[in-house]
Amino acid sequence: MAYIWDTHSRGIRYVSKVPEFSKQDENTTIHKGSCHCGRIQFQVEAPRGFIAIDCDCSICVAKGILHLMVPANKLQISEESRKYLSTYQFHTKVAKHNFCSFCGMHPFYTPRCNPESVSVNIRCLDPSTLGTVWIEFLDGKNFTGSLSVGDNGVYYLKEDQKKTV
Repeated sequence: MAYIWDTHSRGIRYVSKVPEFSKQDENTTIHKGSCHCGRIQFQVEAPRGFIAIDCDCSICVAKGILHLMVPANKLQISEESRKYLSTYQFHTKVAKHNFCSFCGMHPFYTPRCNPESVSVNIRCLDPSTLGTVWIEFLDGKNFTGSLSVGDNGVYYLKEDQKKTV
């Protein structure tokens, strides 16, 4: 049993078996993205296929975020876009939740659990560059740990952090 991101419908769908990543999925590419109104333009270097994280904490559920976690230096934001970025912080004020001050979309943020990384909302990426995206679920309501980083630079859940759905 597995869940994958369907690039055509831009939704999560159930598949009967865990998808196999192809060599093409492992290749790093530049994914372009934007907020809803297009004022915030960005790009992120990441594999075509990867494991995304669906967290059930209060803010991730409210924002509807599906996380692609990468080192912060893999995200490039256009200079023009920076004037539309606003930041929301709460509780420990370590996480920096970035959003467009015009349309309110949350395309990426700096997570509290790994402040040296950035979480890109894959729902804001152009689906044409995405390969197979497998979804893992995080018990974010009870999460106090950190993520592990793979050989391809993408952050993953440790086995004990995965939530069964």
